[in-house]
Amino acid sequence: MVVSIQSSSISSQLKEVRSLYEQGKEKHSSEDYSAAFGIFCETVKLQESLLGKYHKDTIKTYWRMGKAACMGG
Repeated sequence: MVVSIQSSSISSQLKEVRSLYEQGKEKHSSEDYSAAFGIFCETVKLQESLLGKYHKDTIKTYWRMGKAACMGG
């Protein structure tokens, strides 16, 4: 029973991470690079704890975070 509680908690956290990631992409698309960078920073912190530093999704977020930082000056 405890395992299913943890699984649902992880599942909801992953949904939150995906939502944050999409928000960051939207901000980047609208050229609000500062906001995108902040959202990607938040996203990557959660991804590192849930998925690990070297997971493909975490790496992709690092890339987008760097792109937002460069484009935002």
